[in-house]
Order: sequence, then C-alpha cells, then structure tokens
Amino acid sequence: MLSFFLLLFFLEWTLSESASKCNEATDLCVHVENCRKYSKRYLNKEHWTNPHFMQELRDLRCKNKKAHICCPKQEIGCVFEGEQGVCLLQNQCPKLLATPEAELLKKHYCGMSNEKNYFCCTDPYCVLHKQLCEQPEAPILRRPPLVFPDCSSGGKPGTSVPSKLCDSTLPEQSGKVCCLNEEPDRTMLHHKAAGLARMPCGTTITEDNKIFNGTHALEGEFPWMARLVYRKKGVCSGTLIHPSYVLTARHCANVNLIAVRLGLRDLGEGRKNSLQMQEINVAEKIPYNLYDVALLRLSQPAVIEESMVRPICLPLFANLRMNVPKKLTIAGWGLTETGRPSDILMKAQSSVLNSSSSVKGCTKAHEICIGGENAHSHHCGGDSGGPYQALDVFNGSMRFVQFGVISHGGQFCSTQNVPGKGVLVGYVLDWVLDNMIL
Repeated sequence: MLSFFLLLFFLEWTLSESASKCNEATDLCVHVENCRKYSKRYLNKEHWTNPHFMQELRDLRCKNKKAHICCPKQEIGCVFEGEQGVCLLQNQCPKLLATPEAELLKKHYCGMSNEKNYFCCTDPYCVLHKQLCEQPEAPILRRPPLVFPDCSSGGKPGTSVPSKLCDSTLPEQSGKVCCLNEEPDRTMLHHKAAGLARMPCGTTITEDNKIFNGTHALEGEFPWMARLVYRKKGVCSGTLIHPSYVLTARHCANVNLIAVRLGLRDLGEGRKNSLQMQEINVAEKIPYNLYDVALLRLSQPAVIEESMVRPICLPLFANLRMNVPKKLTIAGWGLTETGRPSDILMKAQSSVLNSSSSVKGCTKAHEICIGGENAHSHHCGGDSGGPYQALDVFNGSMRFVQFGVISHGGQFCSTQNVPGKGVLVGYVLDWVLDNMIL
C-alpha cells in the first residue's frame, strides 16, 4: 500500500501543473541529478521508499518538467560523456558557441534560470574558473603572455623565435627568424599532428628533483604525470602524451628503467592502493641523440580514467609551437626545501627567461630556462623528465599544454644565477611524432 501511495505521490510531483519559482540570486532550476545535494539519494531511488524525501523534492520543484528542483548554485554540477562540467549559458562556454541550441537541449541541458537555458560546459578553462566564465563579458579564449618578442615581416605581425620553431626543415643552428602569426586552428605540417590533436588531452577535473617553494598538487590536478620505476635507485618523472607513450628526459631512460606508474599523487598511498594506480612496463626506450629527451613506448595502453589518468596536450598547432608562455607550471616528486624527496606530487609556477636575460647559461635555441636569481620556484633533483606546462588555447578550448621537458638545474634549488633548464617540446616535436605509431 505504501508503494502505491508513493507511486501516486511521485506521479503528482512529476506531472503537476504548478511549480514554485527559484530565488534567481542563489538558486538554479536544474534536474535533480545535477544537484549534488540530492543526486545520490535520487539515483538510489530513495524517493520511492521515503515519503519525507519525496515531499522535500516536491517542495523544491521548480519546472513543469520531470524531476526539476531549485538547487543552490554552489551545489550544481554536471557530467557530459564522462567529463566533469559546470552549468553555464551557451554564450559563456567557448566549447558550445558553435553548437545549435536544439542539440544542446537534447544532450547538454542542465536547467533554467530567469527563463534562460543553462547547459553542461566541459571547457577546461570554465571548469577551473567558473566565476570568470560567468562574468557579463563572455569568456574570450586568450593566450597567456608570451616570452618571445613581437616583430614584423613585410608589414605583417609575427614573433621572433628560434628558426626551427617556425620551420622544422631549417638547420639546427640558424638563429632567430620573424615567424608570421598563424591561425589558431592550423596544425603543424607533420602528417601525424592532426590525428594526435584530435585525441582528448590536457583536461583536468580540479578547480583551482624538487619543486622549490612549491605546494602540494590537488588530487587529479595533473593526471598525465608518470612516476618512472627502476630496478635500482632512480627518481624521475614523465608525462603521458598518448595512451601508449610517455615523454621524459633522455638521462632518465637508462638501463635500469623498467616501468611507469600512472594515476598517482601520493606515492605512499600508491603502494597501498593498487586499484587507483596503473603500473605498465616499458616496452621500448627511444632516446633522442641530440637533446635530453626520450620517448617511452608502453607494453600496453594506459586505461584513460576521468579523474586520474589522461594525456597532456603537445604544442601541435603552429601558433603554440612557435611560442612559450612567460609563466609555466612545473610538477614533480623531487627534493623539497628540506633536501628530501616528496611523497606527494608538488607544483610551482616559475618565470621563463628569454634570450635578453642577464642570467648566464641560457643561450641555446632548443633550451627552455626558468628561475635564476629572482626565482621563487624551482625544480631540482628528482623532477627530471617532468613537464613545463601551462593552460593555453588548444583546438578551441583552454587546455594544459606541455612546452618543455625538465632536464636539470643547480645542484641546490636556491642556487642563484643558475637557471633550471629543459628542452623545448616544439623544438623536438617532429622527432617525437616520427617515433610514435598512431
């Protein structure tokens, strides 16, 4: 009898003509599955067995449509095709601007407020910075400030860059050229670039040698980070750039390297929790004979998981390859200020030194240099092979792009006038693609 009563109650809740109006300042009318405060109980069908919960939902009902309630804005979330998202207006989400509203209503619909439809936006920039995307000015995809200076050639704007970042066919040491600005959607000329650029990469579900003055990375903040595993003592990192490939430093790919571990933030927890961690053997080590870079082919593809394992993007678009942001994030499990390795993944932001810097030892075209005398963040022993990375415009949305591979720095993290160094990914990108089987 109770079940019959609840069935009638549920039908009345979902089919009734009347509905209350949400407080537009604090709430949004969304499907109950998008309201974290109630979604778990609803999905567990508690409303079929608990009349009090059903009454609570009915009191919150806000739309003459099945199972919509007034939900506090801070409790609203959504998932689209396995990716975490945020509920925004169409013109607030760069990823949805070109999608017809009819399709959005079918696949992305979140809810309604003030007679305006909200949709599930999985754009990484908006997931990380929802408040910025909600500002009256719709979010415009903007590249971060760049390190190489502007120039002009034939009256057209460009950027003064090492020649191979503009044209990979030029000799290794041919100085700098004024490279004309490229359209943001043109991939580099390599025949594998477009295919790799179409693969999901560089997204993260979080909001917001060693890392000097660094802070702990959040769970899932850098899901491409790989910890290298050695037969004997060795501490290096790498980045997952494809389910079957990890990018690292050449000096890390020695004879004792046997495997990589993915899905880790805390190394101590990783040893206890094998369900979260993926340990995959290295099938092939491919070192680059010119620079401190190596490619690791895995014995089996990594299982891409929404929160903990996914690849980082490479600068596969021409405008990304030929420039580098002024600020980059470094990450690793290397030494901390105490001189001991960190069990927890660390992160820090540091400035890139351009060619006009007075810091010595930063003159080679293929190098990326960070820190120096005024650095507040640095990498040291144990961080080798990890990424220099930044949020940038990639294929129409903001994603994390790897601009360099950490190589080495001063013997001590606070060494003045000794920059941390790495290899520009754009400089070796043709070699990387040549050696990947896609």
